[in-house]
Amino acid sequence: MPLNADYFFKDYNVIAELKTFEGVFSGPEAMRSLSQACVDAGCSASDLAGYVFRGEALPERANNLILRRFRRAIEQRIKKARKQLRQSKSAFGKKDTQSLIIIAMDQPPLFGHDNMLAMIARLMGDNYSDEHTDGVIYMNPNVPTQLRADGMEFSGWFPFYRDDDVNERLSGFVNLLGNRWLTYYAGQIGEVHPILELDSSEDMFAVLGGR
Repeated sequence: MPLNADYFFKDYNVIAELKTFEGVFSGPEAMRSLSQACVDAGCSASDLAGYVFRGEALPERANNLILRRFRRAIEQRIKKARKQLRQSKSAFGKKDTQSLIIIAMDQPPLFGHDNMLAMIARLMGDNYSDEHTDGVIYMNPNVPTQLRADGMEFSGWFPFYRDDDVNERLSGFVNLLGNRWLTYYAGQIGEVHPILELDSSEDMFAVLGGR
């Protein structure tokens, strides 16, 4: 039995698959994944302690192994999402139905939202920028960021598209969906006047860099 995508927005001719990134160097298992990679790379306990407690760089062999595992875990989820989108489009879509992958970062990422999004964007650009994935949305519903300890919480909605033509066709729907999600989320956390659009890319990277 084919495994279909999660959402079909029939009025907008868009199919979307939601994937959580639980366990991708995030949440309670993050340090265990990091420690195991260091052990497998032949690092010492002092190497790991220096990275965790003193901000020292890990040996290159450990960094390379972590990067490979980080990328592989993301790629496995991307491949499954693309398969589900293709099956759904074949079953009940049209030739011009557009496909979205929505990535929910639902646990604190060990390397930060900025590095997580950068890895996803690089992976999509290198290997999966084709007609089977028109756009990707990165969101962090359960782990909002803050620029200041006493400041507003931001729940991100960061879309990117495979080319400018797709951007022009799809961004209106994606922005509408994002505004509705962010407004709903703001109500859940008691924020009366949520910021629905950031003024610049600098603001976006500042929010992504928040911890």
